[in-house]
Order: sequence, then C-alpha cells, then structure tokens
Amino acid sequence: FAAVPMRDEWVWFATIPTDEMHWGYITSNEHEWLQEEFDRWHEPIPTLLSSTQTKRITKEPAYAHRDIPTAHTGNMVVYLGDAWCSLDPILAQGGGVAIEEAYELMLAVTRALDTNQPLDLTAYQDYGCRRLKRLQKLSDISQIVGTLRSPLDFVRDSALGVTPAFVKSYVFDRMMKASLSG
Repeated sequence: FAAVPMRDEWVWFATIPTDEMHWGYITSNEHEWLQEEFDRWHEPIPTLLSSTQTKRITKEPAYAHRDIPTAHTGNMVVYLGDAWCSLDPILAQGGGVAIEEAYELMLAVTRALDTNQPLDLTAYQDYGCRRLKRLQKLSDISQIVGTLRSPLDFVRDSALGVTPAFVKSYVFDRMMKASLSG
C-alpha cells in the first residue's frame, strides 16, 4: 500500500496477490473487501479506503516476469526499467530500477567516451552484464517476499502485532539495504 498526499486529495494504490484480475472499476463488494483487508493497518490507510468513493477506485493487473530476458536491445533502442524486465510492484521497484539503469547507462556511455571507445553494443553489453546481476537479486528478493505472504498472513500479522517497533524497523532497514545495494 502506498499513499501520496496531493494538493486537494490523497492518491493511493494497493497491490494484492490474486489469481484473477481484470481492468476496470471495483465493485462495492471489492471495496468492502479492501477495507477489511487493510483495516488493521496504520492511519491514514483505513480512513483513505473508507473515504474513497467506490466509483473512483480502478483496478488493473500488475505482472512480474521471473526470468530476466537476455535479449534487450533493438535497433537504436535501449530498454530500461519495466520495459526491460517487469518486477513485482513492491516499493515501486520498477521506477527505482529505471532510475538506476538510466544512471548506469550514463556511466557506461561516459566510460566509452572517456576512453575513445565506440558507442556500440559493446559498451552496452558491459552495462547489461552488471545490471543483470542486480536485477536478478531484486527479483529473488521479491519472489521470497511474495512467496511468504499467503500462507503466513495470520502468523505474520500476529507476530508483528507483538514485535517491538525497533525490531521491525531494524528488519525493514536491512531488507531495504539489501534491495537497494548494488
């Protein structure tokens, strides 16, 4: 769940694992289910869900690909972020990866220019090899987190309810560091 306060209202989204998802507006039953699913979360999440009109909530499927493609260049095109590999929509990883990749690509181009190397596929392949390791690590972490969710919801929620905040903060910080480290 993520929420962003805008000038006149909040914009929010939630990602939920499901076997079936269709584009469109949610039904009132789905809105009630969302409220029940997130009613024990911290504020302002329950309030946002209850105050958002059903007719203003849309749904769309989010896809992740487990395997990272090895062919990712076209004729004068470099694919970045979710265009190259779709990651689970956890903590906006796709957007973050696109920013990382743009930076890494800039470094690869700069290195090629500084050493008078041609700006061809060779320079990009150096960049691609480094990125592939990073993306595989992110994908593995996302898969582990996603796998643990469904069967352990009750245990997790119960354990987190009695876990001291400093422990949760430490674990979260370590996971973020692992996810964000190159």
